[in-house]
Amino acid sequence: MDASRPPELLFTTPVINYRRADLADAPMFLISNRLVWQAVGITRIRRHRWPVEVYHEEGKAEGLDQYQVRDFGAIQRHVALIAVLYSMLRAAPHDPALHTELQRQLKITLADSPAAWRREAQAQALWCLGLFLSAELAQGQTLMEVMAPLLRAMCRV
Repeated sequence: MDASRPPELLFTTPVINYRRADLADAPMFLISNRLVWQAVGITRIRRHRWPVEVYHEEGKAEGLDQYQVRDFGAIQRHVALIAVLYSMLRAAPHDPALHTELQRQLKITLADSPAAWRREAQAQALWCLGLFLSAELAQGQTLMEVMAPLLRAMCRV
C-alpha cells in the first residue's frame, strides 16, 4: 500500500498540467480512475468532455432537470428551445450582429458570460411579470383572474 496517497486516491492516475512551458501559470489538476491511461489521453478526453459538462450545468440552470409537464412532445419542444437559446448565448460573444441584437431586445448591456446573460434575462422577465401583476391587481382583478390565462399558456399540453 502506498502511504503517500489517501485510500480513495490509491487507484487513480493524477495529472498536473500547465499551459506555459516555464510552469509560471496556474496548474490544472486532473484525476482519473483509468490506471492504464497516459497523461496525454486524460488531458485530451477532459478537453473534449468539458464543454459537455458546461452544457449540462447550464441546462440544469434552465430547468431541464425538473420537468413538470405530462406530454413528451412538450418536453421535446422545451429541450429544443433551450438548446437553441443556449447556442445563441454561446455564439453571441463571437457574432457582433447577434450580440447587438440581443442587447437591443433585452435592453441591457451584455458583458459577462452566457450564464450571466441568462440571469439578467430571467431577472428582467421576473420584473416584467411583477409589473404586469401589479397593474392588473390595481385594476381590481383577483390574483386567480390574472394568473388563469398565464397558467393555461404555460401548462398547455
